[in-house]
Amino acid sequence: SVGLGACGQLHQDSELVAAISYAVFDPQTPGGNPNNNPLCGRRIRASFESKSVEVTVVDRCPGCSAGSLDLSPAAFQKLADLGRGRIQADPAPPPLTYLFSVNLTFAEPISIGAVPYGTRDLLTISGGTAVGPKISGKTSSPAQPRY
Repeated sequence: SVGLGACGQLHQDSELVAAISYAVFDPQTPGGNPNNNPLCGRRIRASFESKSVEVTVVDRCPGCSAGSLDLSPAAFQKLADLGRGRIQADPAPPPLTYLFSVNLTFAEPISIGAVPYGTRDLLTISGGTAVGPKISGKTSSPAQPRY
């Protein structure tokens, strides 16, 4: 059963949550307090055969190898029958995908493609590590409008 996780929250077996390996979790724990681990609350996708499930990291798994997840019963059932006990993920998993909720706000009512003014949308960044995406490039302030 799920219960109280290392991230300091109580969860139920019916939730789509997971514990990640101590080998991945522990090095990210600031000052030894797992409640402040930046991996807590991260959403990750677990895939098996033609199925996948998005889960939220809520715990560390002391018995898991570095590439393993301990899924809640509800999450596991999205991938396979509980009677299987353990399943082996594909040997070459796809790159990590991070899901960010962004609020696009523009100075005046304009639209960019199909994204109208003030729209809340989902931004997907692929690549990186379990700690976070690798974002390269530069940012700049928009040019001042000319009248």
